[in-house]
Amino acid sequence: MTMTIKQAPAILLHLLHPEWTDIAEKIEEAKGGGNVFLAGGALRDMLNEVEVKDLDFWLYVDPEKRNEVTQKLIAVFGEPDLEMSTGSTLGNERHIDYILQFPTDSLPIQVIFLATDLSLEELLADFDFGICQIGCDGKDIVATQAFADDCINKTLTYMRHGETEGRVSGRLARLQEKYPEHKAVGIPDYTIH
Repeated sequence: MTMTIKQAPAILLHLLHPEWTDIAEKIEEAKGGGNVFLAGGALRDMLNEVEVKDLDFWLYVDPEKRNEVTQKLIAVFGEPDLEMSTGSTLGNERHIDYILQFPTDSLPIQVIFLATDLSLEELLADFDFGICQIGCDGKDIVATQAFADDCINKTLTYMRHGETEGRVSGRLARLQEKYPEHKAVGIPDYTIH
């Protein structure tokens, strides 16, 4: 189940971080229109008053147009300092086809190309921890019940199964560093310390 956070509509995001909205608009323009989602860590951390480390923008582009869109993004943001394709461990998860990371004067921007055209709700439901399941589609900020539960209960609930020990323990360690008062829940036995 997902919910729209009516107390924090996307206009509030624009008022708090106009540069985030500007970046989304530039990505949407490079894409030629259509959905661009800001999802995961930046919104989670902003709403929980934790330092934001980067911005993750998710989009689907027809594979035949990916190179064209990539060149337009490079024209706007400069050369990426990271490129990762499906052959990577991360690429095989969460319907990811390709990732570009652009350094900026403020926060690094990750543009994550999806292999499947997902709705924001479908994308969020596939994120690995409940506390990460929040996103913005330019109109609304949307979160899953798992996100709300993790925030309220101070938990880090693992939502997926079958991932490697290294992947799960690495993600959990990064989240625990940002949220040390949150208790890990649903973690496979091999990662519990």
